[in-house]
Amino acid sequence: MTSPTTYSVVIPCYRSQSWLRELVVRVEKVFQGLDESFELILVNDASPDQTWATIAELANEFSFVRGIDLLFNVGQFRATICGLEQACGDFVMTMDDDLQHPPEEIPKLIQKMRETPECDCVLGAFPTPQQTLTRRLGSRFSQQLNKWFYGKPPELKLSAFRLMTRITAHAVCAHGTLRPVIGPILLRCTKRIVNVDVTHAPRPHGQSGYSLTSLIRAVVDYIVSGTTVPLKFFSALGLVVSATSFLLILWYLMLYLAGQIREAGFTTLVLLITFFGGTILLAVGTLGEYVIRVVQETSRAPRYIIRTDTADATSSAE
Repeated sequence: MTSPTTYSVVIPCYRSQSWLRELVVRVEKVFQGLDESFELILVNDASPDQTWATIAELANEFSFVRGIDLLFNVGQFRATICGLEQACGDFVMTMDDDLQHPPEEIPKLIQKMRETPECDCVLGAFPTPQQTLTRRLGSRFSQQLNKWFYGKPPELKLSAFRLMTRITAHAVCAHGTLRPVIGPILLRCTKRIVNVDVTHAPRPHGQSGYSLTSLIRAVVDYIVSGTTVPLKFFSALGLVVSATSFLLILWYLMLYLAGQIREAGFTTLVLLITFFGGTILLAVGTLGEYVIRVVQETSRAPRYIIRTDTADATSSAE
């Protein structure tokens, strides 16, 4: 059976009460121009302000808006997964709530999908990103991580402005990891991903919710959530260091037997201890991150819990 909804637009929301109405109105105007059926799923990630009250008001005013309120804060990726799992459209779109992904650019993603029907996902690429220096460096680094660890083609640019087929959205959600990182998961689900250039608007309100700490946390998630490359790296490094140490032992032993060493080199000793100590601590820290993930995954903790869903209230009213 064909879904009555063609497009589902999923937007995770956090501290965005002041501009949500503008976002909803602009999305509505775009789809009215396209003459396509759609639903707009706004997922409140337990925002401490009046974001949920605003979403509930919008859901009551606009029939195409569905509001979901999460019981506790789970972060952008898990909030997005929640929306993807609730979406019923033939195509599913994700975008940010801060208006830096202009709704007026939505037709470009849709047109690109129509022009390349064999593709599973269209990603918005930003030729001139409007980001702070910290965010820009973090984005570039994450792009490199995706290339090194997950086989991302060099020319492909990942972003949260996405349009994917329904089956692709289901495949992303099927990865039941507790701390999903959507970019790498998407790369594992399909290689049929294309870019289309879109405008990245300046942030019109407030400041980014990503601090330096959260960006570092996101980078760590990128590294350890879906790949064992760091563990393999330290295994290889351990072999190289062990082999080098053995050769150094033989070298210094020969020098000692030849009478060329009369007293230990203090500087050399300090450098070796510092190097090996730092390497061991870094390796143990990396291993610890993986152990933490194992504990979290086996704890069977939910990725999210829906506290309130405006669709339930609508169904009850009917």
